[in-house]
Amino acid sequence: MTMDHRRECDGQPPSCAPNTTPHFFKIILNDTSRDTKLRLPYKFVKKYGGELSHSVCLKVPGGSEWEVDIMRQDCKVWFEKGWPEFSNSCSLDHGHFLVFGYEGNSKFDVCIFDRTATEIDYPITVEDDDLSGEILEDCPRGSRNSGDKSPLPGSPPCKKNRKSSTGKPEINPKIQMDDDDDDDENDESDEGSEEGEDEDNHGIRKKIAFQRAKAYKPADPHFVVAINPSCNRGGYMHVPSLFSKTYLVKQPTQIMLQTVSNEEPWYVDMHYHRSSSRLRTGWLGFVRSNNLLVGDACVFVLKDNNEFLFDVVFYRAT
Repeated sequence: MTMDHRRECDGQPPSCAPNTTPHFFKIILNDTSRDTKLRLPYKFVKKYGGELSHSVCLKVPGGSEWEVDIMRQDCKVWFEKGWPEFSNSCSLDHGHFLVFGYEGNSKFDVCIFDRTATEIDYPITVEDDDLSGEILEDCPRGSRNSGDKSPLPGSPPCKKNRKSSTGKPEINPKIQMDDDDDDDENDESDEGSEEGEDEDNHGIRKKIAFQRAKAYKPADPHFVVAINPSCNRGGYMHVPSLFSKTYLVKQPTQIMLQTVSNEEPWYVDMHYHRSSSRLRTGWLGFVRSNNLLVGDACVFVLKDNNEFLFDVVFYRAT
């Protein structure tokens, strides 16, 4: 048996990972590891468990961070309190593959891949310095087909190379190829540059949409969700656990969603499991009917606590 194979069997990444940053991976295989707690691999705990404090910091490439408490029992260690919030925020589901890089001082970088082996769209963290003051202008009923577009900062912020699961910066294959091209291939390089600019601008528009949604403060109870691939194609949407515990204590089996452009509401089924609650059957129809895309932000405003009727306000990223 090779060294790489032994490491994979033990839950450790192969030897391509740099020695300076210890890594381990976990696969979400059951509801407990998704909704309640996640156990750390024994070999990692044996080597590094003694330096972990009572709580750790989990950070995803988007910049968002969560504080998660550690539970110890005998020689076993779990991520527990705070883990359901991390799981809900990142829309973890069965089959998702998580790579943890231990940076020391009880801090972990986490990369997440879905069942298609594609890295997910991470929750957005908005920094005030990244956004112009104009974005706080309330525009809750905007339409994707209207001619109005979100104001963008004059120049996008510099993007840092995101680290891959091996700990090395990811390199755009096309840019790498352009570096090796002859001078007469500059057209392709320009095209790659334009594609990169489009990605940067879309990332900025996503931040702006989310910031606008957060700036909208209706009097009624409400929560904000950024549309990610699970919401857009997976057919479900997580409801923030704090909102669910506070306003959905009766655990309604169905809620109603209405928008300003439609008189008739959409009926969407609710599913519950321990601390997790989701919109399921009917949600995908709502997404398609309202042309919601990844990066759009939605504000769900609870208008009737008896009928569980929500007004939904859209902030478009495009």
